[in-house]
Amino acid sequence: LDTASMADRVKAMPWVKEVEFTRLPLHGLDVAIVERKPAGVVQGVHANVLVDEEGIILKWIGQTTDESLPLVTGLDIKRLSQPGSRERRTAKEAFELAALIERAEGQRVTVDAANPLNLIVSVHETRVLFGQAPFSAKWTLYQQLKPVLVAEHGASLAQRAVDVDLRFADRVI
Repeated sequence: LDTASMADRVKAMPWVKEVEFTRLPLHGLDVAIVERKPAGVVQGVHANVLVDEEGIILKWIGQTTDESLPLVTGLDIKRLSQPGSRERRTAKEAFELAALIERAEGQRVTVDAANPLNLIVSVHETRVLFGQAPFSAKWTLYQQLKPVLVAEHGASLAQRAVDVDLRFADRVI
């Protein structure tokens, strides 16, 4: 039994991230598999795909979408399937950003990744322009200023769509 070739065959499955075969005494075999977990849905022109946090396509899901997962738009699905592509790197950043915001907001996030240098997140009625990573510091700054914005603009802020620009260092516009 060639465990290395078996491991390669199992790793070729899209849902398998890691696999390890260990021989046990008396002709036993222990198999340890780490599965990929869906990070979100990438919306394509003709079909949507379920993608993990590394930007790897797990499943083609047609026109449907999973409302419990973030949605990323603006990526070319054909290029997403290519290892090392710009689309895959952008998807990884988009899902990282979506996870950060979903933890804070508790709502489904849509990320427009058409321009990888300026990721745009939509949550509630708010669009947040992030620019490039690092996202955490930009989001923390916005979260600190958000109560001030709500206090100054009150109900008018909650009743209309708002654009927030975080592309510039240490600024919320």
